[in-house]
Amino acid sequence: MPLLATIQTRLDAPPDRVWETVLQTRAFQYVTQGWMAFTFQEPLPPRWIEGDRLTARMWLFHVLPAPWRHTMILHRIDHDRRELSTEEGGGLLRVWNHRIRVEARPDGGSLYTDAITIEAGLLTRPVWLFAQVFFRHRQRRLRRLLAES
Repeated sequence: MPLLATIQTRLDAPPDRVWETVLQTRAFQYVTQGWMAFTFQEPLPPRWIEGDRLTARMWLFHVLPAPWRHTMILHRIDHDRRELSTEEGGGLLRVWNHRIRVEARPDGGSLYTDAITIEAGLLTRPVWLFAQVFFRHRQRRLRRLLAES
């Protein structure tokens, strides 16, 4: 049975700036750095493109290769709602579907949300726990990236 992990953070940057950062593939590589690395079979475009299907080898902590290929389909990119959703999976990760949403806060900042639907058989709960920590790491790195640029 799938589980949903939802992790939110407040960002001091305006939502349009956060959204533009989210769309950059180099931002993805930056926010996952330290915990995960991805070796994509296809060259990454500078920005995510709706409908793209990408396949990668995942490396946990940049040293432990996953024994499977991870597939990511950029299912929907909605610029008006500032939402990006993927359909992902591979190996023990039957489902790893990710939705990113950037919303405006009244103070001019942003509310950033990662929502991940996870299905990994008997390992669903441990993978869900991993996602809780991993996405907090990603959001911390996103906050740093926005502060540096």
